[in-house]
Amino acid sequence: MTFEELLQWELFAAETPIDDLHTHHLPAAGIACLLANINRDTKRHPVPFKISDFLPPWVDLAEDVEPEGAEALRAKFEMVRDLTNQ
Repeated sequence: MTFEELLQWELFAAETPIDDLHTHHLPAAGIACLLANINRDTKRHPVPFKISDFLPPWVDLAEDVEPEGAEALRAKFEMVRDLTNQ
């Protein structure tokens, strides 16, 4: 990794703080949600589980938040690249 790449990653981390979003809980919550919905009794629980049902209580994710697409992520990287090339 070059110094310029390190700077880009540091700027990206400052722009998008991962720990503030508690995204490290999402993979386990997603797997738990998948397993629960696969084994769900649709008569007793007709509404499918949501990922937020399996997150710790201190994690408050808005229901209307959509994951970023590749285009949005690429735009952030290009913005950081442009800022570091000045």
